Amino acid sequence: MSLFFDTNVLLGFIFKWDPWHSYATKVFKDNCIKYYSDTVSKEYNNKFREMIDKYNSLLSIIISELSSSEGFMSKEDLIKIANKNNIKHIDKKLKKSIIDNIWEIEGYGLDENMNNLIVSIKEIKYDLKHDSFSRKDKCESILIKHIRTLSYNKIQDKLKEKIHFPDWKIFLDAHDLSYRLEPDLEVVTSDAKPEDLEYIKNVTNINKITDLARRIFK
Repeated sequence: MSLFFDTNVLLGFIFKWDPWHSYATKVFKDNCIKYYSDTVSKEYNNKFREMIDKYNSLLSIIISELSSSEGFMSKEDLIKIANKNNIKHIDKKLKKSIIDNIWEIEGYGLDENMNNLIVSIKEIKYDLKHDSFSRKDKCESILIKHIRTLSYNKIQDKLKEKIHFPDWKIFLDAHDLSYRLEPDLEVVTSDAKPEDLEYIKNVTNINKITDLARRIFK
């Protein structure tokens, strides 16, 4: 069986703070051929830049706030600082997860010196870009890009009735891959409703679509 990955699976693999990171890392280790499409490539490249900017913004805000303070700070105080500013695609739950990760990796105790925090977060911000681009390169070295050349107008119209853009286009790419090359293709996604997945299977040649988390723990 071969796998076809949706956009969020790729982003989850690339970004260590992504909620899907551990799931995506595990599925990337599967010993089988792995595909994505040119539609997925375009979407995830746009979101890749967007996410780097968002993570950088969060870290920059924290550094700026810490630079105007003195003394010691707890993890809870740092979370409050992160939550003071709204950053698109980074909700309070993810902010807490990021701070928890930083606190654990750096080995901090109940409180930490402000200067140490600033130095650590500046280093993390510097490493973020390098690490993300490195994992992006690794991701693309593992995957085979499938380029659809046929339109499948009737199937496209059916998909567009219930599936929003660009998801309908991504599933059409997967249909083409399944129809032409990989009849046992498994599509792995992380952001579709169960009823939508059943609908997609009914109108395409895709026989298996699995939710990323359910696949890991099945």
